[in-house]
Amino acid sequence: MIKMNKYSATIRNLETDIGIEFNDKTILMMSIAHSSFVNENPHDINYSNERLEFLGDALLGAIIASELYTNYDEMDEGDLTELRASLVRAETLAEIAQEINLGKHLLLGQGEEQTGGRSRTSTLSRAFEAILGAIFLDQGYKKVNEFVSEIFQKRLNNSSTNLLQDPKSKLQELIQKEKKTAPVYQLVKETGPDHHKLFTVEVCVDEKIIGYGNGKRKLEAERNAAKDALKKFTH
Repeated sequence: MIKMNKYSATIRNLETDIGIEFNDKTILMMSIAHSSFVNENPHDINYSNERLEFLGDALLGAIIASELYTNYDEMDEGDLTELRASLVRAETLAEIAQEINLGKHLLLGQGEEQTGGRSRTSTLSRAFEAILGAIFLDQGYKKVNEFVSEIFQKRLNNSSTNLLQDPKSKLQELIQKEKKTAPVYQLVKETGPDHHKLFTVEVCVDEKIIGYGNGKRKLEAERNAAKDALKKFTH
């Protein structure tokens, strides 16, 4: 049971902000209904957005993975995984939710409202995923795919540019800013037959090991060692 008339203005404003007019308004209303609101208003709506969030999360992962696989054939599996993780993390989704003014449309219980739920990262990111689930149920995969592709395009371009920058160059820039010295790469192991060798490299700063990497070529191993070291600088 969902009482639509009471919230029709909220739904119309939300449709305007996301640029999609729904056929079934009840699905859209469900996507913005936090569990705290449902608990406090059982006569208005009896389902929260949690199931839609589950659906939207799966859709988002598939759409972003497809975009990356199709458009970034120069990236290996590790780079693709890293880029996808940066795009679908809660902080990124919350930023997008704020850009489309999702927070002001959320249906929240009093406690959630009073403790800052409209700007809380977890609440916003989950609501955004629920919106994706609602778009899919109302208008199909093609529409939600178009919506995600458009809204993520700028972030895809920026994130891929940063990731594709040579990790050895990025590491050297970071090290030289702090220590005025350059990282040193050392081959520590070489295994396998000539036609199928595996190289292991360590990268050091001031004789301290800061990363390891493996690769079929020395350069690949050095790049992977730089990536390993960069994780320690950026996390």
